[in-house]
Amino acid sequence: MVVPIEPHRIYPDVLRVQQMEFHACHGVFPEEQQHGQQFAVDAELYFDMQPAATSDCLDDTIDVNQIYEAVKMVVVGERFDLLETLAQHICNKLLESFPIDAIRVRVRKPEAPLSDRIIGVEVELMRTREK
Repeated sequence: MVVPIEPHRIYPDVLRVQQMEFHACHGVFPEEQQHGQQFAVDAELYFDMQPAATSDCLDDTIDVNQIYEAVKMVVVGERFDLLETLAQHICNKLLESFPIDAIRVRVRKPEAPLSDRIIGVEVELMRTREK
């Protein structure tokens, strides 16, 4: 039986960076790979924020601009067929780049070329740092 992780119970501090938007060429269809489309990424980074909360110093936390640039490197700099693979690579990049305990990443493709009854598609992954 799979039990979902509730990160807020394990990691009470979270930094959310929402609606990072990029134009990229991910997808399984040739038109997606050639012309691209918009993607939106949300990231929740779980780590101890007590040092920054106490010091009020940017050096004691994670700079949101650096998060954006790391996500951009993956979304714009690489190409994947599946949203699941894109989301996994974003998780890997953020876990490698920042001192975080866990991460949740959502990737949305609002203009996915699907049925006219579907307005978009989204995947969400939750990963923790291996101890």
